Amino acid sequence: MEVHRHHGSHGSGWKANLKEFFMLFLAVLCGFFAEMKVHSVVEHEYEEEYISSIVEDITSDIAQINILLSDYESQVRQMDTLMDVLASPEVLSDSRTAYRLWTDVQGFQDFSYDDRTIQQLKSGAGLRLIRKSVVATAIMRYDQSIRKFQLQRNIMNTEVVNQRFYFNLFDFAALRKSMESAVPLTASGKAFLNHAIGDRLFYKKSFLAMIDRLKEAYIQAHKTLEDIKKNYDIE
Repeated sequence: MEVHRHHGSHGSGWKANLKEFFMLFLAVLCGFFAEMKVHSVVEHEYEEEYISSIVEDITSDIAQINILLSDYESQVRQMDTLMDVLASPEVLSDSRTAYRLWTDVQGFQDFSYDDRTIQQLKSGAGLRLIRKSVVATAIMRYDQSIRKFQLQRNIMNTEVVNQRFYFNLFDFAALRKSMESAVPLTASGKAFLNHAIGDRLFYKKSFLAMIDRLKEAYIQAHKTLEDIKKNYDIE
């Protein structure tokens, strides 16, 4: 009696399992690529939002810097006038002009840095969303240029607080009482007049250094915007 073995059923089962495996593999692979595509689209949208926000921030910074530089240059001219007045013999007997000028140029308008977007990029892995390396580098260099300005600004704030010669030179009681008639320098003011002029020269030097840092930031701001416009569809 012959026994017939059906090998075909085992072969077709193996092929079916292999086919099922490949179908499952393709399904998982397609799902992975679909998820990657969605992730890429989302990251691209975030990138566009960040770039748009940075352009808005830097444009606002440039407008503010323009105003500050004009104001700072005006203060430098006043400082020069003040030192000319302090160096004149007339100041000994009439300190009113020196008092007015010194009062006007102590202190300065500060720069309000809008770094909300840059701080978001710097926190975590936000910066990797900026795919154009030249733009990411420009943004970081702009931020660094502002930080350098802020360091010099902090030095200037210390100088503003240090007004020892200002309080030694002038007779505030007499000046407050009347600005219509001449008010001489105080006795200590006359003794320390040369020191006061030297103090104002140093103040001006520090102030000019702060202006230079702000000008560098201004140049880097424009360069950053140019790099962004070259690499992104930004009006």
